[in-house]
Amino acid sequence: MAGFASKTFLGATPRLSPRLLNVNSAQECINTELVNGGLRPTRAKIKGVESWSVTVVPRTITSYYDPSTGVFDGWLWKDFETDFIIRPLPNDVHNRVYFLDDSTPSKLRITDDSQISITTGLATIANDYLAGISIPAAAPTATTSSTGSAASKVDVSYVITFIDFWGAEGPPSPVATTLLSVPTDSTNLIGLNNTPVTDERIVKWRVYRSVSGSTLTNFQFVATVAIGTTTYSDPLADVPEEVVPSTNWYAAPTGLESIVWAGNGVLCGFKGNTVYFSESFLPHAWPSTYTVSIDADIVGLAATGTHIFVLTNSNPYIIAGALPSAPSVQRLDTEEACINKNSIVTIGGTCYYASPNGIMSIGAGNVSLLTGNVLTRQQWELFNPTTTKFNHYNDTLLVSYDATGLPSTAASISNDLELLRPTSGMLQFNKGGWLTIHEDFSPHVGVRSDTERIFIAVLNSSTNKYELWEWNPTLINGGINQDFRWRSKEFVAPRPMMFSAASVDAATYPVNFKLFMDGNLSLFKSVTDDHAFRLPAGRAKYWSYEVSGKYQIYQAMFAESVRDLAMDLSQ
Repeated sequence: MAGFASKTFLGATPRLSPRLLNVNSAQECINTELVNGGLRPTRAKIKGVESWSVTVVPRTITSYYDPSTGVFDGWLWKDFETDFIIRPLPNDVHNRVYFLDDSTPSKLRITDDSQISITTGLATIANDYLAGISIPAAAPTATTSSTGSAASKVDVSYVITFIDFWGAEGPPSPVATTLLSVPTDSTNLIGLNNTPVTDERIVKWRVYRSVSGSTLTNFQFVATVAIGTTTYSDPLADVPEEVVPSTNWYAAPTGLESIVWAGNGVLCGFKGNTVYFSESFLPHAWPSTYTVSIDADIVGLAATGTHIFVLTNSNPYIIAGALPSAPSVQRLDTEEACINKNSIVTIGGTCYYASPNGIMSIGAGNVSLLTGNVLTRQQWELFNPTTTKFNHYNDTLLVSYDATGLPSTAASISNDLELLRPTSGMLQFNKGGWLTIHEDFSPHVGVRSDTERIFIAVLNSSTNKYELWEWNPTLINGGINQDFRWRSKEFVAPRPMMFSAASVDAATYPVNFKLFMDGNLSLFKSVTDDHAFRLPAGRAKYWSYEVSGKYQIYQAMFAESVRDLAMDLSQ
């Protein structure tokens, strides 16, 4: 056996013993960017021109774009966990935004682009309002102000509805007292007998008339009246128009725990074990019949195309079909609970979330444990998955984790499982079936979807403010290489052997090189060029090496002799 070499570099697969790893796989892979087989460092986070600072924890950070140009405008944020649904309606002149507030119970709220101000990349909401519209509490008043002489007479009654600033209409009021035997050429005076809810931004009220006076007969549109005008004169000779459309347009249920956009202008939310839907293209209107009950407690939702993924404390579900009026429900045949709402993310048509056993992946007809071949359950638990937050980054899954709250025995468990990891950081999962770990950490992450750049909120201990930094910026965007560390598999010799020479081919030097013999560190060397260098004397059966530094590495090898380094040792 002449020696060992790594010419292609992959990430870590902690589930496997270091001796069983692929020749190019790592035991430990920290702050590396593995592109096209090369071993490169990631770049240190930077405070860029978009940076801002706030005095409270920015728990929700969402990119916001100018509605007229589509250009990035700033970061929409809140100091609590919420879901921003930005411009869910087509051709919306108001450019509305919906989100759940942090009241108890939570309420669905609305704002628009005119209420959002941008200062140094920070998008702040000046005013927001309740998205639903209340039922007028009292019936309107109705009197005959001018009695006609027509022989034809009818019974007449009225209801009213409220209209908000954005043109959304609420459910009708109780029915006014019926006016009996009114000549058809009479005029009736309709009075607004209600004070609108200020937080709903009501600007108008509508009058609907029934010509029979029965509460079961359709009420038809008569007029729209400005909210400052408290009466309306209704000539019965005027022909009414369409039937009141908003009979079942109730406000969203209070206490919703999360909302997602389900396409076609439909918002979807949940609380307890029930999923609720808004009317199509009417996010303020949530008919009471538009619900689906699940036989488990719901943890979170995700939406892709025409599917709603319902993640619960047991099996996941998929809701599809004709949303929102005729949904179909499929219970997936896997008992993988979701243990963390913040872990739910969609990439393409696939939903990912944290389960007790690892990271689950659900697509159309496809359910799998993404980390099944990468991490054991015990190793996954060392990342404290209830704290994780998932994000999409360059077609990979980026997972923020914080294991500082684990029991003190976690460190010894980690050593027993041969898993080296920072106490807090980010996991990056590659489709090839391996992971890398990054030391930069923040659970408060925002993704610029137009550029796929990641930004994190970091506490500045000097100012005690949270500042926005770009994570792993490219070199052209000001990134500077940071220290990385990559430790090879444990190579097994057929018998105790002595390897005497090594070399490291790098883009720039110096590069740090460590050699381990039978698990013990035997050499630490700063390598300054691609020339061969001598290894310490001694025999061992198990060999591994570690390279670290700030510069790209193309190849590393060690062999029985300098001459052997010229051979192909990667087989």
